[in-house]
Amino acid sequence: MELGFKRIEDGKNLSKESPAKNYCNEFNLSNYKELFAFLHKVTLEANLERSNLIYRGVGDSIKHTLVPTALRKEGGESRLKDICLGVFRSEDFSSPKIYSFAEMIAFSLFYQQANAQGLPLPIVSTKAHSLLLKPPHEFVTSGIIGSLEDGGWPNSDILPILALAQHYGVPTRLLDWSTDPYVSLYFAAKDAINNRENSPNSFALWMLNRSVAEEIGNNRFSGAYSRPPKYHLEFVETPQFQNPNLAAQNGIFSVLKINPQWVNHKDRDEAEIECVDRSPLDEALLEISKCLNIQSPIAAKVENETVFVKIMLPNTEAANVLRVLRNMGYHGGTIFPGYDGCEKSIRELELIKRHS
Repeated sequence: MELGFKRIEDGKNLSKESPAKNYCNEFNLSNYKELFAFLHKVTLEANLERSNLIYRGVGDSIKHTLVPTALRKEGGESRLKDICLGVFRSEDFSSPKIYSFAEMIAFSLFYQQANAQGLPLPIVSTKAHSLLLKPPHEFVTSGIIGSLEDGGWPNSDILPILALAQHYGVPTRLLDWSTDPYVSLYFAAKDAINNRENSPNSFALWMLNRSVAEEIGNNRFSGAYSRPPKYHLEFVETPQFQNPNLAAQNGIFSVLKINPQWVNHKDRDEAEIECVDRSPLDEALLEISKCLNIQSPIAAKVENETVFVKIMLPNTEAANVLRVLRNMGYHGGTIFPGYDGCEKSIRELELIKRHS
């Protein structure tokens, strides 16, 4: 993917270890004009080539890695510990199994509260619905929503509810992406301007070639891998009619699951299965790519493909980015439909004026 900008020399370049020569390209831009010119070129090329690109914005290009909220030490784990206070001890959270149980409990509490208030929820089976309304230990041990060891957590059937829960602050293993680069850029710039005094780091927009990522991370063809990879990757597109935020944000999710074939493989490292895996998506996908059979058509296909692009911009440019996005119709009122979004939009205008 030649995008007309020089890749930074001191940036993280994962491509040397991967079958994909340009696995992750990083670009360090200096101002908002360069950024919008870059995005215009990228989106134009993507439309011409029918590339399947998705985007994620982060407010801190160094601290904020591609790790979902549930697996983050700051925010995710502490929140799960608070939710499960009295159920598990703090030291129990070093166990991957207990950790996943805590995620399930947080999810079920959201489901129970929403159901009790008569709020619309994505449809699940009658059996799953009945179990989700029971005390946590009953549905967790039932296995109906999947388990970590068999690659079933989170179960595909409950992913639409997980997506809804995540949009309202419940920590999950889902990682938010958008098919619209400007939506993702909005979140990156908004986060950067809110944390400008606490972090001098740049903010970033990640781009992911979804088609190639799926070829690497979720390949069903016999002989695609020379050995079982630890993970498999899924992308989740949930119904938007009951989730207005998701619809407005053109949301899509990625989720990494443990590959049960890896769990049962004789050569795997026993220590790896005994600790909570917090691998960022870019590093996990790189590990999967190392397991590809070099003789397979897939390995040949991804050899010259770019999987990730990371675009970085100084946080001093965040206000300018928000100003341009606002003129394009991207602001709190459109990203978060409803009264809350209106209030967010007013606050953003204040931020833009203060920092411009």
